[in-house]
Amino acid sequence: MRKLYKNLFGLILILIVLLMGLDFLSTRGYTSPLLAMLTDSEDYGIGGPEDVVPLINRAHKGDGTTKLILGDSFADQTIGGLQEDNPDYAIMTSNAAVTMAGQYIIAKEYLDSHPDATDVYLFVLPESIGRTYDTEWGYQYAVLPFITTDTISDLENETLGIITNTYGKLYMNKTFATLVEKSLVNRKIALNSLRDRTDGYELSNFYELSDIYLTKLNDLCKDKGVKFHFCPCPVSEEKKEETLELATSFKDSKTYSVNPKFYKRVIYYPADWSGDGAHLKYEYRVKDYVEPLFWGIMQDGEFMQTFNFG
Repeated sequence: MRKLYKNLFGLILILIVLLMGLDFLSTRGYTSPLLAMLTDSEDYGIGGPEDVVPLINRAHKGDGTTKLILGDSFADQTIGGLQEDNPDYAIMTSNAAVTMAGQYIIAKEYLDSHPDATDVYLFVLPESIGRTYDTEWGYQYAVLPFITTDTISDLENETLGIITNTYGKLYMNKTFATLVEKSLVNRKIALNSLRDRTDGYELSNFYELSDIYLTKLNDLCKDKGVKFHFCPCPVSEEKKEETLELATSFKDSKTYSVNPKFYKRVIYYPADWSGDGAHLKYEYRVKDYVEPLFWGIMQDGEFMQTFNFG
């Protein structure tokens, strides 16, 4: 019997070492793609740290830009690819899943490293304002990149508590987060486990995060002598009723003080220009359509006078 136990222990030990070895290989550049393919984990590399970490790293570099552009996926798909045409602008658009808290972190890191900055622009769809720490995209966009870059500490303690309670202490550990970031196999396991046990954080009201972080960003910009422009992205006619509903509680929010005209500046484009009600179809993501839409939002502002739409 003792021999049997020893054999079982030895087998378990071998399996543990083997799994640790495979996990290590799943974090290496030369074997990671192969193991991701073999474990059907490739889709877990679409979006998240791959998008956000480069933005944070870039925010820390003095690149000669004086104007920062942040935004959700609508902004990213329409003006995000125009960096070469606008050398004075740091175009760091991403995704709504970053949340308003994440947009604040990116902006703060940029402003701390760019003392000559003059403007910060944030372009978001109205529905993006209320994105929360969900389990669909929230962890990999709004938490994971900021843990591994040591910028999560820019958040308020109350918010850190919310994130910890939502995802768990293990998911807030940097060593664990790094393993999840570097391995798509680990990411698949971690995210599926997360989704099985929580639905994410439910905001107390639509403007809960923006009331904290857009007002903080507005105050930070004022302290640094920087203009903060909080601007709506164009909205599909399909979402007009939903957008008007979001506007009903806007005056009661602290976000209202950042730009009281936010909803008044919303413009609507034909529903058939959008494939999903939120983004433009590819054929409409060109200057002839995009520039007039932004003229409608910005009117005769300085942005439209200086930004090159390609």
